[in-house]
Amino acid sequence: MIEVTAGLLDGDDPQTCVIKEAEEESGFRVNKVEKVFEAYMSPGAVTEIIHFYIAAYDDTDK
Repeated sequence: MIEVTAGLLDGDDPQTCVIKEAEEESGFRVNKVEKVFEAYMSPGAVTEIIHFYIAAYDDTDK
């Protein structure tokens, strides 16, 4: 499955946030996440940085 979960950082660091959002939105617990990259979605217009991570999971993580 390839799925994107998203959320605001709300004071958390990006890695902590991605672990929480993955469980909240997909129902899967992930522990080991790997940062792929980060990017400004609209440089020059907004200061929002998007953080991209990947994580492996299987049915036992649900």
